Amino acid sequence: MRTDPRVAARSSSKSCVKKISFGRPIGEDLGAGFNTSAALSGGGGLKTKLRIERLELRGGADLIGSFKQRARRMLARFHAASLCLFSLSDAFDVEKQLRLGFSLPLPMIYSLTLETALLVVGIALVTGHLAALSFGSFVQRHLRAFPRSVPSGVLLFVAAAGWFAGLVAFTDLGEFSSMRSKFLLFTVVGAGLMLRFVQEFLSVRALGMLLLLAAEPLLEACWMRQETGRLWLVGLVYGWIVAGLFFIGTPYVLRDAIHWASAAGWRWKAVCISGIAYGVLLLATRSAMGV
Repeated sequence: MRTDPRVAARSSSKSCVKKISFGRPIGEDLGAGFNTSAALSGGGGLKTKLRIERLELRGGADLIGSFKQRARRMLARFHAASLCLFSLSDAFDVEKQLRLGFSLPLPMIYSLTLETALLVVGIALVTGHLAALSFGSFVQRHLRAFPRSVPSGVLLFVAAAGWFAGLVAFTDLGEFSSMRSKFLLFTVVGAGLMLRFVQEFLSVRALGMLLLLAAEPLLEACWMRQETGRLWLVGLVYGWIVAGLFFIGTPYVLRDAIHWASAAGWRWKAVCISGIAYGVLLLATRSAMGV
């Protein structure tokens, strides 16, 4: 008995639609779950093809809709996180809080004023360079021996380690305050290992550490001050920071600088006079503030 081709096409199209609609999800039928060309090769005809394409478009729209929902959720989470970060940054913006009239405690570690810092640094520069100019040969001899001097290195390093240990012991460490005892233990152990195994140019490295430690209170004294003269001290301190980093990492640069400055008399005098002039400038800046 022969079968009518139109009846076979209708039955084939129904089986195809059932396989797509009631089988696995549409998203899977779009992949390897259903082979459209194989279904059409069974004689489904144009009507079957149109229904399959309609179902495929519906499945693609569902996928696009799910992607849009995920994108909206991710954007909402990112927006909430950004608002949280902006609120925290506004809370810790000291200048903004001062403009709004709130009185927040400033994060100061040392109670050193700008006038005192200018006075101390200015006197130190004037007296030190004046002594180097007056007793040139004596100072040059001791400076040449300084980079490899073990007693000077031990003395300066103990001072730097004690200073750092004091900061660890008395500074507010915030969320790390519970680990204060461990930090102090690491400081003592690290200082002992440094004295034991790093004796090469120890005095120069320790001098670099002291320069870095001294830079913080001096810069803190200049913070939130409006006087233009503070920049003379700020520039000098940043020069100390750069020099301190080089002294710790490449300590031989100080040895080479000492030999270069002491090799000729005019260089030595130029360095000493420059230091005296800068110290006088700092003292004059302090006097101009009306102190």
